[in-house]
Amino acid sequence: MTVHIYVDESGSLPDPYNTVFTLAAIGTEKPQSLRWIIKRVKRRVPQQKSKSGRPPEFKFYNTTTPIRAAVLSELAKEDVAICALSVFKGSQRILHTPENYGLVLSGLLLMCLNQGESAELVVDMPFNTVKDRAALTAFIQNQLEMPLVLQYVSSQTSPQVQLADFVAGAVRTYHSGMDPIFYGFIRSRIVRDERTSWKELKREWHRQVRG
Repeated sequence: MTVHIYVDESGSLPDPYNTVFTLAAIGTEKPQSLRWIIKRVKRRVPQQKSKSGRPPEFKFYNTTTPIRAAVLSELAKEDVAICALSVFKGSQRILHTPENYGLVLSGLLLMCLNQGESAELVVDMPFNTVKDRAALTAFIQNQLEMPLVLQYVSSQTSPQVQLADFVAGAVRTYHSGMDPIFYGFIRSRIVRDERTSWKELKREWHRQVRG
């Protein structure tokens, strides 16, 4: 059975005001069951409108508390496994490069995947150029040393990746000490939730490279 893994982020590596950067993954063998969660919530919970009169992009950071709670509680009813990796970086400005992003993503995937497991990975588009995406794919495959189908999409075209955005937001706000309430909705589905520092992440990678 192929495991489908959907990944999105919360926070920013380069932004010095984001002291925590989180990547979250939702793993499932039944991806179709997740497709309609966002639509069900949109029908049930009134959305706020932007100045243009249209609802804003449906993401954790710009939706209301009732919407966040509804999305996360609906997700928790599904047969999913959630993994998250939060990097405490303080006020560092970390360059948004395939290698730096790949360090966090590979760390997350090593938590989620079992050796020999067949997996399809869908990640919210982290880079705009084909060259950077190819470099990230090569980095991940080299780190994991296992076959992996890797696809980059816009979160707006993948309801499952949108759900990963809400999970990442819930985990990051919890570990940042901003708001623990959203984490509680998905706690029962979290199988791994680890925290590290950027310094420690880099140190471990250099240790592995040196062999």
